[in-house]
Amino acid sequence: MEVTRERLVDPFEISEGITIPVGEYDNIGVSMNASTTQARWISASGFFSYEGFFSGIRRDWGGGFQIRPGPSLVVGANYSQNDIDLREGSFSVRIASARVRVDFTPQLSWSTLVQWDNQSDEAGLNTRLRYEIQPGNEMFIVYNLGLDTDEAYRTTTSEATIKVGWTFRF
Repeated sequence: MEVTRERLVDPFEISEGITIPVGEYDNIGVSMNASTTQARWISASGFFSYEGFFSGIRRDWGGGFQIRPGPSLVVGANYSQNDIDLREGSFSVRIASARVRVDFTPQLSWSTLVQWDNQSDEAGLNTRLRYEIQPGNEMFIVYNLGLDTDEAYRTTTSEATIKVGWTFRF
C-alpha cells in the first residue's frame, strides 16, 4: 500500500481539455507485480495497480516479455495502459515498446528501443552503440528519431550524439 500527498500551487492540463485545479490531494493505492526470472531464455512480467489520483482514480496495468535466444541477443516488448477517471474528465494513456540488444563482446554492445504512446501520437527510436574502452571509461554513439504517427510518420526530431564517460582516479 502506498500513501501520497500532492499540493498543486498552479493548475495544469494533464490531458487535452482536462485541467487539474489548485489544491491538496491525498491518495492511497495498492499494486501487484509478478515476473519470472530473466535467467531463462524467455521471461515475462505483469503488473496492476489501483490508486487515488488527484480528484479521482487511476488503474495501471501491463506486462511484457523478453527472449534471449543466445548469450549475445536479447529481444523484448512491453505494453502498459493507464486508465484515469477524474471529476474533470477521463482519459487513457497507452504505451507500447520493443527493445533489441546485441552484445558483440563484453566491451561492445548495440541496443535499440522503439516506443509509441497514444497521447502524443508519436513514436520514438533510440539506438545506441556502447564501447567500454576500459572499466570505468565508456564511449556511446547515440541516435534519436521522433516520428509523428498521426501525419504519415513525419520526422519531428532527429539527433546524433557522441558521449564519452571517463573516470579519473587519484
